[in-house]
Amino acid sequence: MRILGDINGPSIIAQLNERLMCDAEYKYWFEQGRIGPPTIRFVSSSSFQDFREWRSTTNSIALAQVKIPIATIEQTLVRWMENRVVAEVE
Repeated sequence: MRILGDINGPSIIAQLNERLMCDAEYKYWFEQGRIGPPTIRFVSSSSFQDFREWRSTTNSIALAQVKIPIATIEQTLVRWMENRVVAEVE
């Protein structure tokens, strides 16, 4: 999601949650209490290029074959990205 204008914690989280609620499965699990409100984490500017190089090297695949995931539960990747967080909005 591209964020335009000022980043105000409650406002931007409400906008993101409104968009996520358009997805029936997300809405169902949110209403069941299985998913909490979203968090936005900003990572350092080189993080996505670094990710592509890291994934390429660790999996012995061509850099062009590495795709940036929009969401993941893969713990290795979650920890890798968490180490690059520079700001967080909840």
